[in-house]
Order: sequence, then C-alpha cells, then structure tokens
Amino acid sequence: VRRSLSSQLNGSRRRSRKVESTNVETPGVPNGGKGHEVTGVTLPTEEKPLKGWALSPPGSSADTMTVCYANRNYYGIAATCPRCAFDLYRGTLNNQCDPAVVECPTCATPYNVLTGEP
Repeated sequence: VRRSLSSQLNGSRRRSRKVESTNVETPGVPNGGKGHEVTGVTLPTEEKPLKGWALSPPGSSADTMTVCYANRNYYGIAATCPRCAFDLYRGTLNNQCDPAVVECPTCATPYNVLTGEP
C-alpha cells in the first residue's frame, strides 16, 4: 500500500508487483491482521480532499468510511455524522485547525481527523 500511495503521490506509473501471501490465519483477526483490503478507489487530493469509500462488495451491507487528505497525510473517519446521519464526505475540510477537522454539511459539527471525535 505504501508503494502504491507514494507512486500516486509522485505521479509515477510503475507497474505493481504481485506479493505472495503467507496465508497465516490469526484467530479472531480478519485478513491475518493486515487490515481492510480496499480496491477500485481513488485517493483524496488537495483539490478534492474528502472521499467516501465503501469497504464491502456492492450489494452487501456496506461498511463505509470518509477518507480525507489534510496536511499532506491521509486520515479515515466515520462515513456519517453521528448527530444527523448525513454523509461526512460531502462536508468540508478545515485545515486551519490543528489538527484539521471535517465539518458536517448539515449540522456543521466538526470532527477531528485524528480521532474522529467531535
């Protein structure tokens, strides 16, 4: 993932290599502790710093998240505002705060990009 992110950030068009899996199963840990596999998505940019990602296959009950690009870093927070249930990726990113916050487009509640907390 790091190589993929860095090549997108640097504009490189290197071909990715296939990585062999060890198929080690860790009890109670999905995907061997490697995290969620996310495919077919685009990264947020300075011009469009918020993106909504669906982490489950189409047609299933989707786990979603809001991914944002703030201060040259990527962050992931909840997809919807807990207060009004509207999509946070449709909100605005405020880089003037430290740390940056995502503001809900409906109720204007700010969410810290580091913790996801209001």
